[in-house]
Amino acid sequence: MTILGALIAVAIEVALLIILAFSIKYRPVFIRHHPRLKKFYDYILLGFMVSTFAKLVFLPLDLGDMGLIVITSSERSMLNLLGNFFFIIGIFFIVLGWAHLIKTLTTKYILTPVVELGNGRVQVKVSPGLYICNIDKGYSAFLNLLKGRAGVIISRVPPEILRKRLNLEKTPILWLTKVEGGKTVHPHRLEFLLHTLVDFMKRDSTSKIILLDGLEYLVLENGFTPVFKFLTALKDHAVMNNTIIVVPIKMDAFDEKELSLLKREFGELNI
Repeated sequence: MTILGALIAVAIEVALLIILAFSIKYRPVFIRHHPRLKKFYDYILLGFMVSTFAKLVFLPLDLGDMGLIVITSSERSMLNLLGNFFFIIGIFFIVLGWAHLIKTLTTKYILTPVVELGNGRVQVKVSPGLYICNIDKGYSAFLNLLKGRAGVIISRVPPEILRKRLNLEKTPILWLTKVEGGKTVHPHRLEFLLHTLVDFMKRDSTSKIILLDGLEYLVLENGFTPVFKFLTALKDHAVMNNTIIVVPIKMDAFDEKELSLLKREFGELNI
């Protein structure tokens, strides 16, 4: 039984080291698919690493209790102290990781509808829904439709630059980028972007308009099919919530089949 106990203690330590090795190996893959959870993964990984080391420090104590090795009382006290210290540090990083995960998953942008242009009355009438248009007409179409409507912009252009370019002060702008920061949306977070925009549509009864610029970038990062499904979901919510969504696209960036699907599912905006 003593030998069996020693083997079990060593096997547990080896298993922890193997898990740790795989966690380190697949870290880049996890971060590539879930970039906003990088800190969560790193904190958990660090906590697991320190806890594994703590278990390694306790291993001689286990072997000593089984009578397989001789440990003096002073050595036992030192190993206990070190093991508990590293274990507490490990738990601290694990708790920190979970706290970061909860914060990341529960944080969302609240886009407040604000009518910035016009006197509150819609000046250009277009039926609610999602429309594609040529890329060079997107922003001008958005500004025309913004009069009397509450708007929001999703763009590859940083908000500060875009505000100056369009002379807008109150209209919310989200930056489509992999750079983390306030008012940014990672291109892989299609579901998060969908929930954010749907929340904006439902916030009140004001007529609304959304400019979704950067479709080619989204397709590059996610593939055409997931983005097409994302657009169809947006369209359905727009129809039900008195919202116009303008999606400027570069026509030659899509193959014939993809462009045909886009034109068949969504109307073309010509204003």
